[in-house]
Amino acid sequence: MQASEGDTLARIEALVEKNSEAISKLQEDVRRWDERFFQHSRDNITLARAILVASFVAVLLSPALAGITPVIQQLVSGLVGQQGGS
Repeated sequence: MQASEGDTLARIEALVEKNSEAISKLQEDVRRWDERFFQHSRDNITLARAILVASFVAVLLSPALAGITPVIQQLVSGLVGQQGGS
């Protein structure tokens, strides 16, 4: 038994409709993954900048911190001594 032309055409149209829906869903998924990728890239750039700034500040302030370290140690020792003596 052969399928009539009308049945074949209806099956083809149904397949085309199903494929169109699948393509639309795939395009939507690709857009969503693209947005996730670009957001992740922006987050990584922000983190890299924060690390660079922190490193730069640490290098810049290290001589000043080295100079005041003994003062900080004396203050802490004095505070600990006061708490221990009370």
